[in-house]
Amino acid sequence: MPGLIYESTVGFVIDIEIAGAGSLEGVEKQKLIVLPPGATDVEEWDVHSVVENKVFRHIVAPDKPIASGQYQIQPYFKLGSFEGPWEIVYLDVDRKLK
Repeated sequence: MPGLIYESTVGFVIDIEIAGAGSLEGVEKQKLIVLPPGATDVEEWDVHSVVENKVFRHIVAPDKPIASGQYQIQPYFKLGSFEGPWEIVYLDVDRKLK
């Protein structure tokens, strides 16, 4: 059974594998385009590192804790002649139990 992610979590590491892209060596302009739960406007989240040439890593900052609901996260990057968004990843966050 997968673990649960709760609202207000900080320091949480989000790793998104860029499946089908092969190596990300030479990647540029990497970021995550995020639609938070209940929002109509997207946010841009930094990619803090590229792990093993295939994973974008973002760390949730203490001043920006995650909320409950479903996040839509779409990696964006430039690699060779490709520049644009990649596949959407969904992140479900549960309400914290008191």
